[in-house]
Amino acid sequence: MGVILAVLLAVASTGPVLRAAATSTPLLEAIAYIDPTTELVGVDFVDWAQLKALHGGASITSASPLEERQRLLLDIARSESLTLGLGLDRLATMAANWGWDTTDLEWQARYLDVPGGSGKHVLRFGQHWDLDAFRGALERWGYEHDDGAVELWLPPLEAIPAEIHLERVDGHVRTGPDLWETYAVVAIDPDARTVVIHEFARFAPPKQLRLASRPHAGRVAGHPAVRAAAALDHPLAADVQASSRAELFCALPEEAGYLEGDPETRAIVDELDRYDARANGYTRPARDAPAQGRHVFAYDKRRKARLDLEARSALAVAGPRATVVSLIDARTQDRELIIDVQPIHGHPDVGLVGPRLAWAPFVMCGSS
Repeated sequence: MGVILAVLLAVASTGPVLRAAATSTPLLEAIAYIDPTTELVGVDFVDWAQLKALHGGASITSASPLEERQRLLLDIARSESLTLGLGLDRLATMAANWGWDTTDLEWQARYLDVPGGSGKHVLRFGQHWDLDAFRGALERWGYEHDDGAVELWLPPLEAIPAEIHLERVDGHVRTGPDLWETYAVVAIDPDARTVVIHEFARFAPPKQLRLASRPHAGRVAGHPAVRAAAALDHPLAADVQASSRAELFCALPEEAGYLEGDPETRAIVDELDRYDARANGYTRPARDAPAQGRHVFAYDKRRKARLDLEARSALAVAGPRATVVSLIDARTQDRELIIDVQPIHGHPDVGLVGPRLAWAPFVMCGSS
């Protein structure tokens, strides 16, 4: 740690830099579903279309033989680091029960609207997908249809067997006497390819559910989380942390006890500014190519991003992380601070996305 601030920032020549941000990406399409009426805590995202193509399975769908689907998802599971489950535990029965499985998706996003809980899932299906089969499954399980600008399906009060629970798109099983309360309200966009699944919303007003089920790209374009997500470009997987209650995602140094034994790092962390949102993601140009990770911090002022640049980029590859990632590039872009890293051994499962970053010094905020 003695030379932590000596890390050079002009290191673009040490490795490839991720592509410049595009005007429209699958991640931006997904994050446009921010509900303007709630406070967003975070978003988990997976680009299934890109992953399938990367692993030679672009044409595989739920209509493909089970062995092909299993082989594809197992290959992805071994090679990638995802923020959402693959659905392997129900792959053999999911399509028969609900009219789709993971191989039918183009992308998937899970929104967290309350700390420690889920608010909704947004599923974008491929052009091949048969919406009528999904509607048929909803009818078969007792869902009630409520037509409108956004088509709603209200869950039945009777219990559906837990092993085929629709809410298990995130891999979790709900148990208990009030199991039916967690059944999801399903909203289908007029495009017939986007399904929004609302948890704990059985008795919410239809107008409110429809509003929360539509994309709001124009209304949320200036949201710090959207600015951070835009800088990720085309990630295979990403997580976005965003809340005005910064303690939910921007750990303070006094909460990380292990910094007590490292006063030098603690002193650097103490001087960091608080950011408004953070996005983490990774990509790779080919299945066997090294992963490339990106961390984006969105601030309310350009000055804060510039002041944090040197310290955060140095902390990003210091300590234990120095043995697993190397720095590719670090820079500011308007009010965003962007740090690109590459796993030394190439595999993305070194804390490029997901909860492993929660207490890393470079994502902390100062004591002020």
